Parts: sequence; structure tokens; C-alpha cells
Amino acid sequence: MRPTRMVWLIAMLIILVSTSLFAGGERGAFGFGIHGGLARFKADIENPGYSLFGSGFVSYNLNEFMVLSLGSGYSGLTDNDCVTFRAQLVPVEISMRFNLFPLNSATPYVVLGAGGTFWWAKNNGTTIYRDLNDQKEFTPSVKTGGGMELMLDKRNTVGFDFGFNYRYIFSESPDQIFEGDFDDAAFEVYLGLSYYVNPVDKKDRDADGVPDYLDLARLVPEDQDGYLDHDGKPDDRPEDRFAQMLEMLADTLQESDDTIPPVVLHMPVRKVEAGQRISIHAEVLENKILKMVSLLYRQKGSEQWEIETMVSSGGGKYHAYIPSSSVAAPAIEYCIVAVDAAVSGIGYSGLPKRPNVVKVIPNSKRWRRLGSVIALLGWGAAGYLALQGN
Repeated sequence: MRPTRMVWLIAMLIILVSTSLFAGGERGAFGFGIHGGLARFKADIENPGYSLFGSGFVSYNLNEFMVLSLGSGYSGLTDNDCVTFRAQLVPVEISMRFNLFPLNSATPYVVLGAGGTFWWAKNNGTTIYRDLNDQKEFTPSVKTGGGMELMLDKRNTVGFDFGFNYRYIFSESPDQIFEGDFDDAAFEVYLGLSYYVNPVDKKDRDADGVPDYLDLARLVPEDQDGYLDHDGKPDDRPEDRFAQMLEMLADTLQESDDTIPPVVLHMPVRKVEAGQRISIHAEVLENKILKMVSLLYRQKGSEQWEIETMVSSGGGKYHAYIPSSSVAAPAIEYCIVAVDAAVSGIGYSGLPKRPNVVKVIPNSKRWRRLGSVIALLGWGAAGYLALQGN
């Protein structure tokens, strides 16, 4: 068996094994998208031209780190020294994409794919006829590549990405130059758009990040404005009303007359990786003297709460950290509690019986190592084949 055919079999094996082992991840979002850009022959042609190409795909997120996709496209590769020649390529491939930092709004990724490529070699628009055969065929092919995806909205449904692919075709024939022992290939650079359809999560039907068992409005998404965002029910932010009350009461109330509890404004953290320190920030509004602001946290399922005093950053801003040693799957629960000097009540974001819940993604370092290994193997093989083909 030729070594390059072994590459195809190994790529297919990695994709199929990954699919069988990791299918059914919690994210489970379907998607579809398009790519467009420039393609160029990497073959025996001495002066290949650049041509436009386009492709489309459908995808399924096996988990936060792995995306399985099926795609096809079209490109017409040319020879600048023979303007009448054109090789039309239509790849059909299964690909596995490894997201290296999936919780970030911008994540780099690597791609490994395998399948086949339909190709037609044409001259003046007519399929070339040689050795009693039309010069067209379906040939196994593999691809490797990488890029960067930027999510354009808060719900992570629209993504813009850019990247490259190196596609190796197990045939010497697409360029119609039969000298040498190495097969043909194509190099592509692209821009793209993707749309992800997030399915209904039975544990969070309104997809606002607040589990149904804590959600006071299970079919109405939380407004995510920083005010009481732990309860899943939209609430109006109180700044304007609170500011008016401060102006009226600040000059007349004594400490003992303070009947207005603090107000805590906080954007909850919804998802982190295991072993990652969680930074918690809050703004606390108080009309008199604020006594303390505390962070309570625990691993989900634990009975004991840990307590950290939040540190003032000035201007009513406070921060604290949940240490990395405490961040483990499946989740972290936390609350922010503020008390004023008059003990007129408490301000809070989350309560022990209805806390903020942070989903914890396990094994992130292992996934990144796997993605890095795939990148090294794929890009290394592409570099080797490209150099051997020169």
C-alpha cells in the first residue's frame, strides 16, 4: 500500500473513532455555513494560477471541543502558461474540527478531513480525452488546515471565520502532467460564515444559562442585565430609581434610619473550564455605609459553602476569585451578598437556595493537547508532501 493511501486511512479512522467515542456531547448544536476564497494548484504545473472557490457544509458539535462536519465545494484550478486548461475539483469530505479555546469569543481551530474529490481536466471547456478515456475521476483525498472563528453574538449562533486548507488528491492526473511519482494537491485560503442552531436543552428550556430547577420563568429568557440574573426571570435594573432615592435621602437619613438595602449588580459567569480560576466582579449600590460584600461558593453537591471577602476596586466595584483548585465538574455554585452598616437588609446576586450556577467543562487540557497533536501531524504531513512534490 502506498504511504499516501495510509494517510487517507488513518485520517478516516481518527474521524470515525472520534465520532463514535464522543458523540452526544451536551452542547449538541447543529450548524451550517459557507466558505469562499482563493485556491491554487500544488502540482507539477510550474506556473499555477489562483482561482476562486466556494464550499458549504453542515456540522454537529460532538462537544465544546470537537465539531464533525460534512461538506462539498467547487474550484477551477488553472495553469498560467496554458490559459485554455482548467481542472475542475469538487471535493466531498467528512471533517473533524478541534476548537482549542471553545469558551472564548475567538477560538483557533485545526481541521482534519478525508473523503474524495471529483475532478475533470478540460481544455477550451471540453473534457480532455486521453488513452481512450475521458480525463475525469473520483479519487480519494485528505485535507488538513486551521483557522480562527469569531462569534458575533452573545448566544453564539453566528460565527465568522478565516483559515486555510491543504487538500491532497491521490492521483497524478488532475493537472494532466504525468511525470514524477507524486500526486496532486490544492491549497486554499478562505473567509466564512456559520450559523449554529442550538437545540432545546431539557434542563434549560429557555437557554438563558439558568437551569430549570432554579429558573423562576422557565420559558422566558433572563434579560442578562446584571440585576438578579441568577433567578432566570427578567428584572428592570434599578440604577435610575436608586439614584433618585439617594438624592432625596442622603442628606436627611442618619445611619440608624437607613431602611434601604444595598443593590448588587453582577453579570453571572455561566461556563468555565475545569481547573480555571473564576474571576467574580460586582457593582454594589448603597445609600449610606456598606459594611461588607462577600462571595460564597461551593462545588455542586457539596453541603459546605466557602466564604471570601470581596475586595473594593473603588467606585462601588468589588472583585474576588474562586480558586482553580475548587473548580471541578460538573458545576460550581456561588452567591454574592452585601450588607450595610444599618443591617437594613441584604443585596444579593444568587442565594444559597437559588445560586448562580457555573457549568464546568472537564478535560480541557487533554483536548488542547489532542488538537495540538492533530495539528502537528496534519500540517507536518502536508509540509512533507508539498516538499516532496516540488
